[in-house]
Amino acid sequence: MRYGVAVTELPAGLYEHIVTNSLDERLAIAAELGRVLREPIDPDDAPELLGRYVGALTRQALRAHSKAGGKDTAAQLGQQIATVNRMVGALGELLPDGIGDADTVAASKELLLAVANGVALPGEQQFPGRPVVPLSASALFANRGRERIGHALLSELESADRVDLICAFIKWSGLRLLRDRLAEVVALGGELSQGTVCGVWMACGEDVADRARPGPAE
Repeated sequence: MRYGVAVTELPAGLYEHIVTNSLDERLAIAAELGRVLREPIDPDDAPELLGRYVGALTRQALRAHSKAGGKDTAAQLGQQIATVNRMVGALGELLPDGIGDADTVAASKELLLAVANGVALPGEQQFPGRPVVPLSASALFANRGRERIGHALLSELESADRVDLICAFIKWSGLRLLRDRLAEVVALGGELSQGTVCGVWMACGEDVADRARPGPAE
């Protein structure tokens, strides 16, 4: 069920939705028959639950701007940012000490991608490559076709400053693919967690596991 969309019936099943006024009305008859299970919102869970609800409404409103703007993408983006800034302003009125004008989206309408440690020399790569999966997202790789988990891990390690890795059913050939990149992470001052585990070894023994762990940077 999508937030903000009226439905005539609520199918039987498990839910984890904030009870809105509209939802409360649709549940009235089923509740009288003892067919509804509800519980008070736990204050400890409230920020996540309420934030997810408001986030769903926000995405719905921003998508509406996209549909209304037609092919004028610049106008769509301007309306979306204006809507977000008005919401930030409303939150600032509720929390003047925590949210203010500094939290509104800047007029440049840009997305920060990286900050370098220093100025690169001519011909040097100043910024690390970006991972296959965006930083704000997660993904499940089936290891088919172009969805190769080894390629995805290598792209993650290029910009990593800490690695916590748990692998199951790993072969030496697969571990060898990551070994040099893990060593580079450590050599550049990154941290390979002592809890890193590569378990259920196939076609290799503990001596191979020892060889696979990068040594300390010299």
